[in-house]
Amino acid sequence: MKIISSIFFALSLLYLVIMPRDSEAACTGSSPTWTVTDSGDPLVNGDAFQTCLTNAVCGDTIVLQAGASYQTRVAFVNSGGPQGSPFSLPNKSCGANQYVTVQTSLVSSLPSGRISPGHAGLMAQLATNTNSWVIEPASNAGNYRFIGIDFTNTSSLKTYTGNTVAIVYATPQSPAYGAWGHDMIFDRVWIHPYDDDDDPANTTRTAQFGIVLDGANHTIKNSDIRGFCCFAYNTPTQKQQSTAVVIGLGPGPVTLENNFLEGYDWNIFTGGSSAKSPGNALVNPANTATITGATLTQATFSQTATLVVGDYVAFVVPQWTTLVNCGGLTGGGGNASDAYVVQVDSINSGTGLVTYHGVGCDSINDGPSLPANGTLAQWRGTSIVGVTVTRNTISKRTKWCDGTWTAPKSVWEMIDGSDVLFEGNIVTVPPTFAGSPGGCAPTNTAFTANQDGTQPCVANNNNVFRNNIFRGLGRIVHAQPYPNHSAVPPTGTFIFTNNLLDGTARSGWFETETAAGVSSWTVIHNTVRGNTNSIFFDLQNGQMNVSNMTFRDNIVTSGTYFFNPNTSYPGKIEDHNVIINNSGGAPPAYTSGDFVVANDAAVGFVDVTAADAGGDYHGYALAAGSAYKNAASDGTDPGVNFATLDAALASRRPVGASRPAVADRPIAPDRPAAPGRPADGYN
Repeated sequence: MKIISSIFFALSLLYLVIMPRDSEAACTGSSPTWTVTDSGDPLVNGDAFQTCLTNAVCGDTIVLQAGASYQTRVAFVNSGGPQGSPFSLPNKSCGANQYVTVQTSLVSSLPSGRISPGHAGLMAQLATNTNSWVIEPASNAGNYRFIGIDFTNTSSLKTYTGNTVAIVYATPQSPAYGAWGHDMIFDRVWIHPYDDDDDPANTTRTAQFGIVLDGANHTIKNSDIRGFCCFAYNTPTQKQQSTAVVIGLGPGPVTLENNFLEGYDWNIFTGGSSAKSPGNALVNPANTATITGATLTQATFSQTATLVVGDYVAFVVPQWTTLVNCGGLTGGGGNASDAYVVQVDSINSGTGLVTYHGVGCDSINDGPSLPANGTLAQWRGTSIVGVTVTRNTISKRTKWCDGTWTAPKSVWEMIDGSDVLFEGNIVTVPPTFAGSPGGCAPTNTAFTANQDGTQPCVANNNNVFRNNIFRGLGRIVHAQPYPNHSAVPPTGTFIFTNNLLDGTARSGWFETETAAGVSSWTVIHNTVRGNTNSIFFDLQNGQMNVSNMTFRDNIVTSGTYFFNPNTSYPGKIEDHNVIINNSGGAPPAYTSGDFVVANDAAVGFVDVTAADAGGDYHGYALAAGSAYKNAASDGTDPGVNFATLDAALASRRPVGASRPAVADRPIAPDRPAAPGRPADGYN
């Protein structure tokens, strides 16, 4: 009996050692399926999750418990708030289409389409307690897939007066060239600051960005990103530049499909990063050299193997402020630059001697000084290419447009981005700001901007906007480039077709400025109402004209000036448009190939009054008795083809929540400063 009792006792001890207790979380299982249990302590849960991330191999699945919270730890606290590290995604070197999948235990109960916050009860939560984000890939890490995850932060940010820059990073914070994150899929996830749920009417938030999506081959689909707005909690008088999705440096491609995207300043922001720091991911080391003997027209490069005639080159120099005509016609020195920009005229590959001429307002000059020997020259850096944005709902809240804060910046600020497809989206913006008409925010179809002079290769080429609905939008700004720094001229196409802009009073449809280059515009079969000043407006008084535009088969209100001025659009082909003349005068001669009518009634809409009031958008279609049925150049109706629009919008709405959200999840307890470190000793 004693022997049996001893064996039983030993087995009991072994059980206690190897089996997790209720108060412990553990990474259990083995490849290909790992499970992280729920201890009830979010910090212990988080430790176990990190263990599973370390243990998993390509093709594995890590299952988190629905309703449980897995949180990062606070390492120490200083005057900036709680400090710590995100969950680290190791580099597994997975092959194509191999992923480490992190998913909720109730993944089979999730809808197949877009989720909403009402599905929180089906999700597992990953949360940060610190100024750092929830997850971050290691250098060159990728091939992670997240399904049914609630990404957020916690009340620790308020307790310690901190602020989370971004909830999710899909790339290392400061990657080297080529070492960015890649092949990340976010499927049916919810990304939000916790205080948007706790007190959505509050004027502060503890997070600025939803997700930083730098890198290659990333996808967000069927997800919900909301609540990013307002003043920073730790500086409550400073409005933070809040954004749902930020793609600062690419290189892409990136896909945003069937999501709800909400951000106060911007819903989407692409580009805007600086290339002045050595080792920056924007700078391809193969496309760099040091220079000697620089003059206003030539210098000797240490290597020219990848340099070609016509390249725009930035010489990175100490910041200077004597720029000429930066920031537009009324600029003239308002912006500082960290580079001289030149365009290559000839290359002697034997000696390395390169001749060039200065371009734009960052043009090389000897005002401050010529570039010193050893100055870095860089060309053809990383640009964002391949951005697909389809079937999303993109929104700004009415509260954000009531005048409590300054006006939101834009729906999408496209500082950099080529090969863009924007299709099947519904964009909803309050039609007024602080009670004044004109739309609360514009959007950009191009806003090419070399942020500080060091990245002149930014571009917006070969972009397509089609089959979208814009409600309440102020206007569309197409600046290619925006003239605050030197950038390459446009070289591709721009297509804007089958889009609907509602009856919101707006100054105009497009505001444009385009540098001389080889480009063409196609603007056909759109229905655009509400213009008060003009259809197109030139922001640069004829100095940055849009050439080679086809403007055809649209239904549009004229505004006072139609094209303002028409001479800024040389070579324009204009015909078969139905133009509602609200100018108060006779139409200009260049509209002779159009159908100019006096009012809405003459167009013959189905129900334009109801559509303008926010009703069924099919009210903007032409009624059977309209005089302009089948009057477009292609024999169809002018304006939007509603069957095509409807098809593009199909299946973009969220599926209803099947069960209520769980009760508030536990928040990690306040933690003292790490041993040996003063609470406020790291400034």
